[in-house]
Order: sequence, then structure tokens, then C-alpha cells
Amino acid sequence: MYETSFLPRGPGQSGLPLGPLGRADPSVFLTLESLHHWHEEFWDHDLHWCLAAIGALELDFRFSILQPVTGYRHFSGRVHRDVQHYIVGLIAGAAPRRFVIAIHTLMDVRYTVQSPSPNDNLLTSIDQSLSIFPQNKDVIMTLGTQMGAKKPIDNWFIPKLELMQSITTSTRKVSALIQWSADATEHAHISKIKDPMQRTNNHDYDPQICCHLDQLEKLRWFSITMTLKCHVVDLAVEGSPQEEGAVYDDDDDDMN
Repeated sequence: MYETSFLPRGPGQSGLPLGPLGRADPSVFLTLESLHHWHEEFWDHDLHWCLAAIGALELDFRFSILQPVTGYRHFSGRVHRDVQHYIVGLIAGAAPRRFVIAIHTLMDVRYTVQSPSPNDNLLTSIDQSLSIFPQNKDVIMTLGTQMGAKKPIDNWFIPKLELMQSITTSTRKVSALIQWSADATEHAHISKIKDPMQRTNNHDYDPQICCHLDQLEKLRWFSITMTLKCHVVDLAVEGSPQEEGAVYDDDDDDMN
């Protein structure tokens, strides 16, 4: 185990005792999930470390001078992940080298672990990256940039960071972790609950949300029906059968 622990370590370094059940192992009973465990860890901690290390104004300036690429949108509406794409390059040259290595290492883990078909070589690479972070993490504390989600902290009791130690163990038990991503359910929660809730009067949410979703469904079915109807009419006009009794010469079919 690496020195990023937030749980008290006992014999065997495997978490807390649970009586006759033995010691609890997070890699067994907590299946890691990309959105809440990896991406939110970056937004709650890594980004705050970077802001404290080089300053918000400097980071904003570096974002503003990114060279645009033709045909590529720098920010696609998924701001959290877009920031992750650029963060290592943005802090390079402004933050200390070991600080950049620490951030780069965690970023490597986040993207490598999303492989849909992890093998032993990939898991070994993840373990190597995780072993590099403890070797460089002290610079984060030395610079005074250790930040929690809402305030500065002076320790490494970070649950999301702790759970990253279980990536390879969990992968070997349940296969590719990306299959357990909550992206689909989170999107459904936003489109089916949060967005309709903003159209209510803040009273009796459930019936108003259900009514709104019912109206959307009826509009969708109406649109589908009208689309099909229009296409059926078009096909009937374009492919109408020939009039009965029409006479054709065989030569007419061979047009050279």
C-alpha cells in the first residue's frame, strides 16, 4: 500500500477490523467508479493544488492563450474533463518539477484505468504510476498547496485518493472498471430530474416533474408519427404503381 492512507493502518495494512468478518478491504466491497472516484478527485483536490501552486490568474491566463486547433472545440460543455485534458501542460514551467510529476502521475492513472480491456501489462503500468506519486507528494505539502474540496488541509486523509490504491486489485476481481461508470445514470438524473425541476414552482416536485416528462413523451411520439406519415406519403408519390392496362415495349426497358 502507498503512503496516501486516510484509514488507520493495522496489522497487514488492510483497513479496519470487523470482528468475525475479518478486516474490511475497500477493493472488495467498493467497486471503483470513474465519475465519482477519479474525475471528482481531480476537481476536488488536484485542481485546487494547481490553483494554489501557480495562482488562479496565471492559470486563467494560460487557458486564454491556448493555441486553437481548427475543427476542434477546446471546451465541449464537459468543462471538468476538458480542464483535465490541459492541466499538465498548463502548469508545466510554472510549478516545480516534482509538483508537475505528481499531478501528471495521477492523470496517467485516470486515463489508463479507463481501458475497456485491461491486461497485466496495463495493470503493472498503473501500479508503477501509483508508486511515483508518494515519492513526490511531499512537495505539495511543502508549497502549502494541500487543499481539500472547500478549505486547506494539512494531512493526506483523502478517501478518493485512498481508493485509487485499489484500482488494480479491484480490476482483477471485477474486470474493466469503466463498465461501472455512472455517466449514464448521472445524465439521466440531470435530464429527467434536475432540468424538469427548474420548471416547477418549487412545490410538489414529483407530480410536476412527471407531468412535464409525460408532455415531452407525447411531443416526441407526435414528432415521430408526423415524420413517418410524411415519409410514407413521399414514398407513395415517388413509388406509385403504374396504371393498369399500360402497355410497354420490351425495347423501352433497354436504354443504351
